[in-house]
Amino acid sequence: MPDESERNLLFGLLALREKLIDRETLNAALRTWAAERNRGLDQILRENGVLTPEQSEVIQKKVVQQFERFQVIMGNASTLEVPGEAPKPLTLTEFGDERVTREKGEVTVAESPRQDDPSEATVFFVGDATAKACASAPSSSEMRYEILRLLAKGGLGEVYVARDKELNRDVALKLIQERCGHDESSRARFLFEAGITSALEHPGIVPVHGHGLLPDGRPYYTMRLIDGEPFKDAIQRFHESIGSNPHSHARSRGLRPLLNRFLD
Repeated sequence: MPDESERNLLFGLLALREKLIDRETLNAALRTWAAERNRGLDQILRENGVLTPEQSEVIQKKVVQQFERFQVIMGNASTLEVPGEAPKPLTLTEFGDERVTREKGEVTVAESPRQDDPSEATVFFVGDATAKACASAPSSSEMRYEILRLLAKGGLGEVYVARDKELNRDVALKLIQERCGHDESSRARFLFEAGITSALEHPGIVPVHGHGLLPDGRPYYTMRLIDGEPFKDAIQRFHESIGSNPHSHARSRGLRPLLNRFLD
C-alpha cells in the first residue's frame, strides 16, 4: 500500500472534497503536518477544532476505499519494480479539481486547471504507476491496427474506426490525443479509464479487446465497434419531427421508441 504521506494527503483531499474544510485550511494543516510528522493530518484537523471525531472516522473509511479501488485497477501493486533498483513509491498528484505540488519538503494543494471533466471521486496516481502500466502494454513499430477514420473526439482522447489486420475486422480504437500524449497526468487518467472500462462487464458497456502503445509512445486501447445512430442524434431528430406542435401525432408515434431505447 502507499505510504503514510500519501494516506495523510488523501485524507485532506477527501475532507476538502466533502466540503468539511476549505483549501486554505488544508494548506495550513499540511504546513503543520510537514513540520510535525509525529501527528497525522486527521489529528491536526481534529485538534484545531476543524473536524469532529465522527467526521474524521468517515473520511478515514473513504481513504481505505479509495486505496482499495486503486489496487484493483493497478493489479494490487503500489510500487514500481525495476530490476536493479529499489522499489519507488507511488505519488498522488491530482484529485478531482485539485493539483498537489511538492517543493522543498512542503506540500501545497491548488486548483487544477483541466480541459476535460473527470469525476471528482477519481484519485489519480501518476509517475511510477503510469510507467508500470505502460511497461505492460505491447508496442510495435508495425501496428496491428490500420486507422481508417475519426469517429469521435473528447477532452482527452479520440476514437477512430480501425482495421484489425490480424483478425480482419473493424474495431473502435481509442487513443490519447497528441497534445496530451506526453503529459504524465493525462496519460495516468487515460490508463485509469482503460483499466476501469476493461474491468466492467455489462450489456450496456462496450467490451475492451486489448491495449498497447503507438510507435510514438502514446497509449491506446481497442473496443468492439458499435454501428448505429447516436442517441443524442435520435433525440434531436425527434424534436425536429414534431416541430412547434408538442401534441402532434408524430410526437406520440416517435416518443415510445425513444423511451424503449433509453430503458434498454
